Amino acid sequence: MLKINVKIQFIVMAVCLVLFIILQATVGIGFAFIPLLILIGFVVAYILFGTIASTSEILNTGDFEGADKNLHLTFRMGWLLKYYRGYYLQLKGFIEIQRKNIEVGEDYLMQAREMGLPTNTDKATVALQLASLSFNKRNFQKANAYIREIKALDVKERAILDQVSQMEKAIRAKPSMGQIMAMQGMKGARGKMSGMQQQEQNPKVKKNNRKPSSKRKKRK
Repeated sequence: MLKINVKIQFIVMAVCLVLFIILQATVGIGFAFIPLLILIGFVVAYILFGTIASTSEILNTGDFEGADKNLHLTFRMGWLLKYYRGYYLQLKGFIEIQRKNIEVGEDYLMQAREMGLPTNTDKATVALQLASLSFNKRNFQKANAYIREIKALDVKERAILDQVSQMEKAIRAKPSMGQIMAMQGMKGARGKMSGMQQQEQNPKVKKNNRKPSSKRKKRK
């Protein structure tokens, strides 16, 4: 990933533009061509690579709102190079998940997978996040599928491998959806049986709530 800070990009472009105007007005196009060439290079880089690198650095600091604002400084997502479009969607997905917009974030990550990511580490990072989301939804089968996908990528990063190991342990410790539903059904049945037993042990005595009549019939 080409790492150019967006603020430095804007400063360099502004300086080159000013130099081009001054040199063209004073000494001619010959000397003004150099800052113009640099300006064109930075503009092209800004359009093709966007603010992906600087956004990633901000995101690593935990400033999700700042990262989102910086990401939106990208000129147009559709004009980025293919893999940078994947990075854009990946970062947007991570940001939305941190904002608790889980469904929106998951959709962005799925789009990033479809767009394509250049390295196995990037693919594994997205798959690990999707595995975590599936696990939280108690869809352990899908989470396990993502884990198998990560293993097939053969990544070497210790942080990813440790998280995969922790996820596998958590999946093994959790019951399946069928077991959960069966357990819930058993609890409901037990609750009903317990209620019936309590009623049998402590029957309610019906009280006569009728008020005694003030007038009684005299016997003849």
